[in-house]
Amino acid sequence: MIWDTSDRTKVFVVDANKADYAALVKTSANRNTEVVFFDNGQDALRAASTTGPAMWVVNMQLPDMPGTELRSLLRRRGNKSPLALVGNEYSTADEIAARSSGCEMYFAKSMIHEAFAA
Repeated sequence: MIWDTSDRTKVFVVDANKADYAALVKTSANRNTEVVFFDNGQDALRAASTTGPAMWVVNMQLPDMPGTELRSLLRRRGNKSPLALVGNEYSTADEIAARSSGCEMYFAKSMIHEAFAA
């Protein structure tokens, strides 16, 4: 059988620190999932206008806007993909802001390492 990459599930990660997601990328390679990175919210918004991922993973503090603002802009454009907001470190204030924004999930980067470490 020929490998058809068009059937790959896409996860859009919006975070300037790609290295923080190494465990996610490694695990996704075995699950027919492609992780696509964007350094900032504006780049992600441009990509969202033409293609939709199965899920978004967005840092709470992007270089050009808060992650909660990106979530709001995506929803106004009709994007309904699940969105997880990620804190660099766990913060109760970030979790409250994330959940108040209506995101489907909030977690800290340390949880990525715990969840995907083999």
